[in-house]
Amino acid sequence: MIQRLYDQTIDLKNKSKDPALLTNETRSETALDIISILQESLSKLNEKAKNYSAFQERFNQITKQSTKKRILG
Repeated sequence: MIQRLYDQTIDLKNKSKDPALLTNETRSETALDIISILQESLSKLNEKAKNYSAFQERFNQITKQSTKKRILG
């Protein structure tokens, strides 16, 4: 899952380097549309990262509890 999230992040980074965003010949509406799409994608990636982090924290808590029970039990 981390690798997929990393790959999606790199893909988004590459998309942000769209030549249309770097030239003054691009219409402002077009550039704003591209930026809006990038922001939406970034928001989705951010949500995935938060979900993964929450999952990882929960997994670590369960692992610690399980280890304690084995040690004490």
